[in-house]
Amino acid sequence: MKANRITAIRTFLPLALAISCSVCHPTGSTARTWKISQDGTGDWTSISVGASWAASGDTVLVAPGIYYEPTIRIHYISVFLISEAGPKETVIRLYPPAGYEDYSVIEIWYALAGCVRGFTISGARNGWADCGGGISIAASSVLISDNIITDNWCANGGGICCSGAGTAIIENNLIFLNEAFTDGGIHIGGANGTPIIRGNTIVANVGSVLAGGIGISSSSARPVIENNIIAYNLAPSGSGGGILSSAPDSQVVFRCNDVWSNGGGNYAGQISDRTGIDGNISLDPLFCGEYGSGNFYLQAGSPCAEENVPGLCGMIRMGRYPVNCTTGTSESSWGGIKKRF
Repeated sequence: MKANRITAIRTFLPLALAISCSVCHPTGSTARTWKISQDGTGDWTSISVGASWAASGDTVLVAPGIYYEPTIRIHYISVFLISEAGPKETVIRLYPPAGYEDYSVIEIWYALAGCVRGFTISGARNGWADCGGGISIAASSVLISDNIITDNWCANGGGICCSGAGTAIIENNLIFLNEAFTDGGIHIGGANGTPIIRGNTIVANVGSVLAGGIGISSSSARPVIENNIIAYNLAPSGSGGGILSSAPDSQVVFRCNDVWSNGGGNYAGQISDRTGIDGNISLDPLFCGEYGSGNFYLQAGSPCAEENVPGLCGMIRMGRYPVNCTTGTSESSWGGIKKRF
């Protein structure tokens, strides 16, 4: 079974990489770029308005700023939502009208392509929102990359909900300090979905009932989960602070992840403890900053750094951030982090 999983990964990765490299670069000659800027120099000052005018294949290009928005809805079309300056400079915070609080920050439903890249996505607050506080993905093959998804709260998938068929790619994001009843960081649900969750730092998310970091609720889901750091997430004892899966081991490609010090257990459900299998480790990732700093760059000696990962991982780092310091400001531990929640 192990050899079959590795073969499947090697066969699938070239296609997955091709999708992730191209999906944020539309090529259609008739596609339009809608520019969003708060100073009035663009087409619109609101991202949600720009997205509502976009046609399939269009780009919504967002200038730096803090945007207080109602839910940004991208339904049945493929839109490329991209920031000019990256997540630290471009913040989307949910600001719904009265009576409409139980919504996601961004909804992407039934899209064949498109992306969301380069934003801080935050502010979902209502615990009864159906699925996906930061981003709700339904039956879509979309790229979610290079974002900071934080400070969201809902019922299932505080950071991201990925449900239904489709091959969504969730890569190179910081998914940090989100909360849900189930699946604080990422929820994978619905039949026959094949999402790819790759190269993310998934830290300090809370599932108050089940699953702190990642929860897979569908027994027919077939996700690829690789090169992530899943650390310091929290769920009740035995319910999967790191990852909880209803899908069996044979359906989940789980490769080259660091699953470390998750309150409630690193693994639960149908997924077995994968430490030491397929390049997975369970070691302190050695972040540069202490918990409150939000600095998740790696120390030079981190086991997640490119030069230190297991040989099977091909010198591809685990997590969103590369090495950026020699030693950190303090040693991390679950006990110390738990006190700060």
